[in-house]
Amino acid sequence: MIKELDIHGCTTIEARKLIKEALKDQNISVLRVIHGYHSDILMKMVRKEFRTHPRVDYIELSMNKGLTDLVIKKGFL
Repeated sequence: MIKELDIHGCTTIEARKLIKEALKDQNISVLRVIHGYHSDILMKMVRKEFRTHPRVDYIELSMNKGLTDLVIKKGFL
């Protein structure tokens, strides 16, 4: 299951907390983080900090620069 999380308008602290909470959901296989791209602060935070999160297998980028998919490790489904 793909879960979408829109963090537009959040501070990095708020966004980090929301993403960590969403990653606790055991039913997801992908967390699609919608961060926007005009101000790349949130995008850089998501791609840097969650690349090494214990539940994240890898980060998948799309043609849409405003979102990042965090793909969950298979053993964590």
